[in-house]
Amino acid sequence: MKTKYIAYYRVSTKKQSYGLTAQKDIVNNFIQNSNGILLAEYSEQESGKKANRVELQKAVSVAKENKAVLIVAKLDRLSREVSFIFDLKKELDQSEVKLYCVDLPELNTLNLGIFATMAQHERETISKRTKAGLKVARSKGKQIGSPGNLTSEAKNKGLQIRQANSRNNENNVKGYELIRMYLKDSLTWAQITAKLNEKGFKAARGGKLSVVQVQRMYNKFNTDK
Repeated sequence: MKTKYIAYYRVSTKKQSYGLTAQKDIVNNFIQNSNGILLAEYSEQESGKKANRVELQKAVSVAKENKAVLIVAKLDRLSREVSFIFDLKKELDQSEVKLYCVDLPELNTLNLGIFATMAQHERETISKRTKAGLKVARSKGKQIGSPGNLTSEAKNKGLQIRQANSRNNENNVKGYELIRMYLKDSLTWAQITAKLNEKGFKAARGGKLSVVQVQRMYNKFNTDK
């Protein structure tokens, strides 16, 4: 009998659409290779630290109804909160529903705890560095022209540009933190670039990041040079 699966995908921002595609590819490739059946897919754009997620609850309910396996591409796509992951695992165990992470095939209490803790630590570290990096970026910013002399259309356009720049800065700071972690793990620039592309980071024009662009992202916030 073929194993039945209910897939759940999560991205944090609209800019991570490539991340969603990557997650689906990982899950679908696994199910095809294992000769399983994908009954349904649920995805949402939501922070990993938020517990109340509508699409995840739908996925869990359908998995319970069909005695199917709840599958995710990566553990941190499920959540970056240790307590949330363990509470969900307990709920699934009580309903005799299995949880399967493609990146963590040998799932048990020990490695689940280790990887969940690592995911939460990564989120907390990135959040702290992001706030510090944005503070530095804002302190270096310059406002050109007087807002009082601008037309309504120009003000709106300026606001959109500032909002876009703010999102880009935040995205770059997050990328910088990941680069630092990967460099400590002795990854090459090519490997780091591949990982950032997999996580959904994009170049300014929306394409994939190149090695040179990743190095520029790192140098922009590196204060040790």
